[in-house]
Amino acid sequence: MNSFILFLRSKRFIIPALSLILLIGIFVLVRIYQHDQLKKEMMDIEINEIHLFMNREEVGKLYGLGIDKTIGCFGCEMNFIYPKLKLFGRYSETFGRMNGKEINDYKSPQVKMITTADPTSNVMGIRIGHSFDDATRILESKGFHKVGTSFEYVKRDYYIHLWNDGNINYYVKNRMEAPSGEDNIGSITIGYRVEKDEEIQY
Repeated sequence: MNSFILFLRSKRFIIPALSLILLIGIFVLVRIYQHDQLKKEMMDIEINEIHLFMNREEVGKLYGLGIDKTIGCFGCEMNFIYPKLKLFGRYSETFGRMNGKEINDYKSPQVKMITTADPTSNVMGIRIGHSFDDATRILESKGFHKVGTSFEYVKRDYYIHLWNDGNINYYVKNRMEAPSGEDNIGSITIGYRVEKDEEIQY
């Protein structure tokens, strides 16, 4: 009799515990699926055939290395720039290249950021010349949220930044004039935030 009562009591705890484990498992699977879908959506954005996470060898085969020759710029060897294409980008120093705490120089760096001023570029339906207000509506409908007063929109580790100037070099862009919602977009940056890269000091 006592053993039967113990059995019933144990089932009372086992079933809720199994249910909780099952719910956690489903939640984790849904998050993984959502992450994979977002990555695919961002990689589907091709600017002159270049997309996030392409490696330097693949980009080089298309247009050459496009080395950034900015004088006195430490870290610029990770940039690529193609003025005729109105395109600028940067590779990640660390993403997919870490062996413990060391960077494996034999692994080709992957694209983590692209800036375009090319009117033929299409970023989730947003083009150069569109108004900031229209672009905001598009991005918010896709789950991106605006950060602060700048026109930067974030979804997890991905971001899209809208600019009112056509300068393609992300590091010298005109940040003094804050665009209004009615202004037209002059250039667009898409990117993936790599926290490990932010720890590097040049």
